[in-house]
This record gives sequence, structure tokens and C-alpha cells, in this order.
Amino acid sequence: MKWVSDNAVKVEDFKGDSMASNKVGTDIVSLSASCDSEYLAFALDLDGSLDLQYFRNYFLGVDFEGGDQPEYQFGFRPNGDVWVFDQTINKNNWNDEPAEMDINPVFTEGIIEGRIPRKKYNVPDSFYVFGRVTEGGPTVDFTKWFNIGCIT
Repeated sequence: MKWVSDNAVKVEDFKGDSMASNKVGTDIVSLSASCDSEYLAFALDLDGSLDLQYFRNYFLGVDFEGGDQPEYQFGFRPNGDVWVFDQTINKNNWNDEPAEMDINPVFTEGIIEGRIPRKKYNVPDSFYVFGRVTEGGPTVDFTKWFNIGCIT
């Protein structure tokens, strides 16, 4: 993996539990995440390839307080689109220029990797994350929430 450290926290997801009409690229296998003083890094591993033929969105939710209510949801599409739901102020920042958001995800065969600058999004030293996939709107697969502690 490109950015996720060797001491990453990893959560496995049940294989075959996607509710998508075509399950290719929608079934989450695992989500790995690590954090240092500068970045929250993640890797979302999917069963199958990422197919542009289908309207799918991939999300990383970040919950600062542990109440299963994300302060931020970072969204990605295999065509390079990136957006941020800033739920601290109910703002949706859509942008097809990931460099402006300093996220720059990498899409490889069945894996989405990225890193999120902590200072830009006020990510604390300890927080919770989860991953989810939507198909045309409805969620078709998701991981459970899990805790990350940053190594600074």
C-alpha cells in the first residue's frame, strides 16, 4: 500500500454482503487506516475491480467523538472525482480537482488509497472511521466503525 503504515488498524468486512445489483467493485473486503502527525491514510480494499460503467461512490467517514455521526465524509469515484461532506457546518464541497483538497486518491485494481491532511480538516489525535459504498444513492456495503490513534 502506498501511504498506510505497517502499524495500520484494519477492519475486515463480510465477503459477499454487498446489496448492489452488480456486486463487482462494491463488496468491501477490508478498510485499513493509519495516522501520523500530518496525514490520515487509508486503503479501501474491494472484491473485484472498480468499474466506471456503474455509478458508484466510495466514502471514508471520520467521526471525532465516537457517536457514529461523522464530522466529515470523504467521497471518491474511480473517474477521479473527490468531494467532502463537511458535516460540522453542513457543507458539501464538490470538486473534481482532488489536488485542491489535498487528498489525491489512488485507484488500483480493487483498492482505493488516499491520505487526508489532518490540519486542513482538524482531525484530532484519536477518532473513528468507517467505509461505505453507494450505488446511485443507496448504501450497498459498509464497514463497522473503528478507532484510530495517531502516532505523532
